[in-house]
Amino acid sequence: MPISVKMLCLKRYLCLLFFFSLFACTLVFIGMKMLQKNELKSQILKSEQKNYSQNLQGVISQSVEIAKDIMKKHNLVLFTFINNAYLPFVYSWLCNTVNMGIHEQILFITTDAISKQQFEKDWPNVKVVVLPITSLNGNQTYSKVGYVKLMVKRTEILNSLLQNDIELLLFEVDCLWVSNPLDECKKIALKNDMIVTSIAGRKNTAAGNFIYMKPTKAVKTLLQELNSKMRRLGKEIEGKDDNKLVSESKNDQVYLSELINKRFGGIKYEVLPFDRYIDGKWYEMKLENRQKKHVVIIHNNWVVGNAKKLKRAKKFGHWFIDDSMKCKMDQVDRVVNRGLYV
Repeated sequence: MPISVKMLCLKRYLCLLFFFSLFACTLVFIGMKMLQKNELKSQILKSEQKNYSQNLQGVISQSVEIAKDIMKKHNLVLFTFINNAYLPFVYSWLCNTVNMGIHEQILFITTDAISKQQFEKDWPNVKVVVLPITSLNGNQTYSKVGYVKLMVKRTEILNSLLQNDIELLLFEVDCLWVSNPLDECKKIALKNDMIVTSIAGRKNTAAGNFIYMKPTKAVKTLLQELNSKMRRLGKEIEGKDDNKLVSESKNDQVYLSELINKRFGGIKYEVLPFDRYIDGKWYEMKLENRQKKHVVIIHNNWVVGNAKKLKRAKKFGHWFIDDSMKCKMDQVDRVVNRGLYV
């Protein structure tokens, strides 16, 4: 073989070797970066877990103190747990209910300090406590690990409030309040420990978006058991990716339903009428069927993800803020004061 041909082959070989080495180095570099990213994420999670107990106790202490102040004037605390991704829904709901005289009773637990600052500026009557868990900010989808982690923490704080004799309405902000439900709930609560709503097509399942709880012995016993179940679930999903699916048989809604159906702790409860406290199936009904419902609250569920909920709320005129997060009071007036079907 001529020397020139040998040299050409050698050059080709060296070029291939160079590009292969470059490719291998790139893979190693990417792998190291991914490893560093995972290690950093692991360190953040470990740091949060280490500080969580201390943070949680501080949040519970603040929440109990605020709740007791609310109880002195109103005898009932409206409680919910949010993160920064839910801020538009919170603002829309606050605009929806602005004239119902309930804002002084609200206690929000939020996972980021920026939300608290915005609330204090825009809604000074609303009380907000921060539980700093940055890993649980952003959109959290129902039945995924991130969402369930939020519910674990919500249940823990909820239990602590009840053990401190706080009467509570647990609510969620992805709902339309056509009218103020509190007087009706208080009347029903005179003969019951707990009031729940139901879910379309799911017999004996209590919805997790609207639960009225009195701090009776039965409720305290039940919530302690629910909290124990949720803590075990929290341990089970610890360290898993927030987007990983969790079995729909494992969540606070399912556990609560099982406990109240067994009348755990001797609980006395009543289910609010579905025609008045309805879920997202309302949006799928024909107009003539919707008009037969004398609705108090509509839960904007049965769609997955905040974007779809937002789109549906806007389509039906159930979105009460503009792009600058200011109240659209003409829309509030149309739905709340003039009637849902006007």
